[in-house]
Amino acid sequence: MRRWRPPRARTRSAQRPAAAPCGGGGVKTRSPGSDVPFTVLATADEYLTLSQLAAHSKLSPRQLRNYLNLPPGQALPCYRPGRRVLVRRAEFDAWFAQYRQRGKPALLRLLRELGLDPERLPESRPVEKSFAR
Repeated sequence: MRRWRPPRARTRSAQRPAAAPCGGGGVKTRSPGSDVPFTVLATADEYLTLSQLAAHSKLSPRQLRNYLNLPPGQALPCYRPGRRVLVRRAEFDAWFAQYRQRGKPALLRLLRELGLDPERLPESRPVEKSFAR
């Protein structure tokens, strides 16, 4: 009969290297002589799943699904190969940019009612208030 022995601990050289996190942990290059990061070259036209897009945009996957179900003119553009939902990063960034706002919506609406274009107004400086006693 054999004597029981505890399992051996792996030495550092025998352990597998840790997987790099998504988005590149280190610098991955396309060619041996290039020092341009691989992630910079690959992210221009990348397809993302909803969970990856949620991490990229800091929106919940449920909210992204709500954006997919909007009417066709307003919906988030996506690709559906089978049951998967993929969104191209560049298309998401362009779609998301249409919701960019500057200032308060009520103030912008009031300026438009007065016939002023909020985009063409000069930048305002904070007014210093002096309190006389």
